[in-house]
Amino acid sequence: MSPHSSAHDTASPRSGWRWFPHASVAALGVVVIVNVGLTWAALGTYPGEATKDDFGTSNRYNAVLALAAKEAALGWKVDATAEAGHAVLRLFGPDGRPLEATLVSGVAERPLGADVSLPLTFRRGPDGAYVASEALEGKGQWELRLSVERGADHLQATRRIIIR
Repeated sequence: MSPHSSAHDTASPRSGWRWFPHASVAALGVVVIVNVGLTWAALGTYPGEATKDDFGTSNRYNAVLALAAKEAALGWKVDATAEAGHAVLRLFGPDGRPLEATLVSGVAERPLGADVSLPLTFRRGPDGAYVASEALEGKGQWELRLSVERGADHLQATRRIIIR
């Protein structure tokens, strides 16, 4: 041994492979985080079953598109919330001001679980909001299939609310 050598000179240099297990765990961690994020986003935006008769709807798809275009041309906006167990709708015209409808009705359904379908009638409140006369029993998500009429104009909309 030379006077300048030490015991460390005889040891082999550390391999870069020592980081492989850490890199593998980190890569799998990224995959898990991305999958959880995508699952959360999918569950938060999935509207459930669109129609009971998918095949029949697909055969009438041009009529469905024409109706959607006609409704979009109205420029109406429907906001739905839940207050004290009741569905509450706020309707706005194309100018953003509250819209007064001649008839507002709908059906509340559970998107998951037991098959519950509750017809709804709405009455205009003093603040301009339309409040369902029927209470939605049970906490959780409800899907509202709504029909709004004003004179000869008609809008169908689907909105999801959560009863807390």
